[in-house]
Amino acid sequence: MTDLERDKLLKKNINKYKRIFKNIDEDKKTFIEKLYVEAAFMEQTLFELQERIKEEGAVKTFTNGNGFEVVQEHPASKTYNTMIRNYNGIIKTLIEHIPEDAEEDEFTKWLDK
Repeated sequence: MTDLERDKLLKKNINKYKRIFKNIDEDKKTFIEKLYVEAAFMEQTLFELQERIKEEGAVKTFTNGNGFEVVQEHPASKTYNTMIRNYNGIIKTLIEHIPEDAEEDEFTKWLDK
């Protein structure tokens, strides 16, 4: 995926969140915007990590300095596992702040895609 494609996809995901939270209270707006920008970035990164893990596997075999083969968790797997936990926390927080009028409209449309 090129940088241009990556940026375009990120903007598309951010716009999905903007539609969901368009009627959020002004006092929460800055807080929520920061969270959904991070969530959109994480979604994209998680997808890329997932693709890498599919291609290369969840574990990697290395030869250490003594010539022994060592099987370790792939660095992408480690990053994925950490990020998915953080992403779930952000999504949980965002769900708690979805405006009532958006709950059935934009959020359900987004989930259906």
